[in-house]
Amino acid sequence: MSKRPSVNFTYLDQMSGGDPASRRELLQMLIKELKTFPRQMSACLQSGDWDGLQKKSHHFKSTLPFAGYAELIRTNKELEQLSRSRGDAKRAGELMKQVEGMCRQVLPVLEQELKRQA
Repeated sequence: MSKRPSVNFTYLDQMSGGDPASRRELLQMLIKELKTFPRQMSACLQSGDWDGLQKKSHHFKSTLPFAGYAELIRTNKELEQLSRSRGDAKRAGELMKQVEGMCRQVLPVLEQELKRQA
């Protein structure tokens, strides 16, 4: 059984300005990106598209603070840096698997938070 990720919604709350509708909208955006970006990043890695991987991981970096999951933020940052330098493909694959796994772990937490907002 995997452990529940440590999620901090402080940034999400700040960016929503205390508006419940804005908070829901941000949560929906975050959930969508956590479902799509890891697949897109993985496809870039598998095809050897280092530029695409760097661009996707860079964009994802701006999304992740909303999730408040520090470990995921750090891992994605390392993946972005590695892709920028076209570093070790094996290490990039390991990091990509970690990003995908952490996204799978945090999605139910975010979905539960969104339902709680309804």
